[in-house]
Amino acid sequence: MLQHTKRHGRTTATRLGLGLAVLALVSISFGTRVSAAEYDAWKKAYDELVKNAKQEGEVVVVGSTGKARRESRTRAFEAKYGIKVSYLSGNANDMMTRIITEYKAGIHTVDVWAGGGRERAQELYNAGIIQKLTPLLVHPEVTNESHYYQGHYWWTIKDLGMLTAAFPVPVFSYNTKAVKPDDIKSWRDLVAPKYKGRIAVVEPDPGTASGMMVFIWRRPNLGKEWFTRLVKEQNPGLFSDGALATERLARGAYDIALYNISDAIVAKRQGLPVDIRVTPLVEGADLSAGGSNHLMAFAKPTHPNAQKLWINWYLSREGQINFQRVEQLYQSVRNDIPTDMLPKDLIRQPGVDYSFVMADPETPRLAAEVSKFWYSIRP
Repeated sequence: MLQHTKRHGRTTATRLGLGLAVLALVSISFGTRVSAAEYDAWKKAYDELVKNAKQEGEVVVVGSTGKARRESRTRAFEAKYGIKVSYLSGNANDMMTRIITEYKAGIHTVDVWAGGGRERAQELYNAGIIQKLTPLLVHPEVTNESHYYQGHYWWTIKDLGMLTAAFPVPVFSYNTKAVKPDDIKSWRDLVAPKYKGRIAVVEPDPGTASGMMVFIWRRPNLGKEWFTRLVKEQNPGLFSDGALATERLARGAYDIALYNISDAIVAKRQGLPVDIRVTPLVEGADLSAGGSNHLMAFAKPTHPNAQKLWINWYLSREGQINFQRVEQLYQSVRNDIPTDMLPKDLIRQPGVDYSFVMADPETPRLAAEVSKFWYSIRP
């Protein structure tokens, strides 16, 4: 009898210890101490959400193309909850036209947008078919903003368009036979005489400019002076086509190319002598969410409970660890998850002066400003 009592005592103590451990973890997630009653109330409400979402049986997510992106947003969620994720992807303009046309006709077939970017968010917002996101956030790991980079959410449009990744933007591309990228420490090194006539520049579309151009524009020790020196002193090759600029870079006509990163990545994969410099220069670095990590919630969703559950799962530690593990490219905007599955150069580093141009509401105005200045000084 004594032995049985001890076993029972150990079991009770173990359960008590586990209960306290759960409360401790939930307290950390909430960002404040919570009572057992508060935890029970939250758990009951969340269990009810899961139950109702399972009854709906499906959530429809519109996202960017790519096998990894589809998998990171479907497979683990489906396995955990038994709820189907219908993932729609394709030409972004076609998807936008379809969704807006359907909404105007009173047809609501989509629940979540998980693609890019600021322009899409603005267009959906102007059409009145996205709802505020923060009322949908209920999981303590998601509502506690201390878990996010610099301790807060990042938006392109406040409360409507959330950025879910934040990774350092590659600085420039280069010909591997001609350049040792570590020799370049500063943006000012690129306007040194040794690179005169050796830089290709992919020009911005009139009226806008890349995030990297805006980053340079905003740095007080670069800005107008740097762009003027690049154009007036360096005699750069000017291109409207990033693929063409990259081809010339690979052939050795230029040593360095600016604003052609996506084309340079393709060239590198093809085995051409092209690579990208990712390590930040001394002036700091720009962060990006990429073209596929912009979260919005559609108004009048077909599956409101599944919509809410998917969003909270996707933004939770579990969802974002899964996202990083599957995609192996983008660092989550969360700062409380491991990054060992990511390339070292694409992880935010301590001590670097980062800007997050995509999240700056002034960016559209500044991009137009940079573009106007650029075309006023180019030959």
